[in-house]
Amino acid sequence: TFYKWKSKYGGLDVQQLTKMKELEKELSQYKKIVAELTLENVVMKDVIAKKL
Repeated sequence: TFYKWKSKYGGLDVQQLTKMKELEKELSQYKKIVAELTLENVVMKDVIAKKL
């Protein structure tokens, strides 16, 4: 795991590392939002299909 970490973060300084962590956190939040909206969309399509 050390070599994996080193290959990913080896050339970064502290500021770049913190910025990267913030971007990863933001990306995970966006992925969660997309997943929730996709699920809601599927449920709505199912409800509409059952009414017709």
